[in-house]
Amino acid sequence: IGLPPGGETFFNHLGGTVEVLTGTLRLPRGDSTGGTFIVAQGATLDLNSGSQFGSYSGTYNGSGAGVVELNSGMISSMGPGATFNLPNFHWNGGTISAGQVFNNTGTMRLQGSGGWGINGGGFTNSGTIIHDGTGVLQWGANAWMTNASGGIYDIKRDGNIANAGQIRNSGTFRKSGGSGEATIGTPAAEVYFRLLGGTVEVTSGTLKLGRSYPDSTGGTFIVGQGAVLDINGAASFPGEYTGTYQG
Repeated sequence: IGLPPGGETFFNHLGGTVEVLTGTLRLPRGDSTGGTFIVAQGATLDLNSGSQFGSYSGTYNGSGAGVVELNSGMISSMGPGATFNLPNFHWNGGTISAGQVFNNTGTMRLQGSGGWGINGGGFTNSGTIIHDGTGVLQWGANAWMTNASGGIYDIKRDGNIANAGQIRNSGTFRKSGGSGEATIGTPAAEVYFRLLGGTVEVTSGTLKLGRSYPDSTGGTFIVGQGAVLDINGAASFPGEYTGTYQG
């Protein structure tokens, strides 16, 4: 719907339904306040048709076996925040700007090799995020991600998953794929990993946590047989930690 430059169309989604039964529909920028996405099996709804940005507030529910995706550009959460409750949201690239709360309550997959950008401190996962792409999370200044109570962040590959930034975990942070090591940050781009009562679970390979924050409050470690959780010898972990170990 419209292509920049010169032919751009604004699409404001104000509580209605966007339905894709076949092929791909690419939405342009706009100021949206909520609605429903219905995407049939084999069809795709692309939330950004170019380098421009789209603004979202309110709640977006989805159904169907097809895919809602973000490939490039930026989508921004606007006041009072945006909630995405989508069964198949594929984040293949681009940036989510979360100056206001952006809450994933459905299932989001991080795919591809180009990486994913997070701006602001409002990015929240209360549903499931499956991280199986080979790119890394990139963070804007003072940006972080909250994995809320009930949320699951599931890493299914090896290698570094993030550069700089901060992860606040009150839910389940899991590595369930890849027989090697997954790291959260590097010495040159440290990621602060705050344990705020949630669970860190490793069922496959090794998970090396980033640097802990002094205000971590405790949590639970679950390590399966043959798996390893490396809590980083230079980190401090205030609070109380319990564990179940076969690894």
